[in-house]
Amino acid sequence: MQTFMIRVFPDKKFVESGMEKITESFLYHADSCFYLLKNDAKLYPEYVEPIVNGIKGSYEFLVGFNNQDLSSKEYTLIYQDQIINKKKYVLTIK
Repeated sequence: MQTFMIRVFPDKKFVESGMEKITESFLYHADSCFYLLKNDAKLYPEYVEPIVNGIKGSYEFLVGFNNQDLSSKEYTLIYQDQIINKKKYVLTIK
């Protein structure tokens, strides 16, 4: 199991305009926002666990993928926003 800790910082204007709705969406609907990409194949995580971090306006997640050797650099970790701006972000695997 490969597990990542990911923190998302939405633009401040989005957070201030609808904090409760955004927070609810991140807590209950972020499971399909993360995936690994290898060539054109998407691999979705086994779990996405929201973490309450106490930092206002940020959202943190533990994201776990089953049995993937990520040391080969063949995979790209993607956050596809479905809550705020619908943009795709390529995340660095460290």
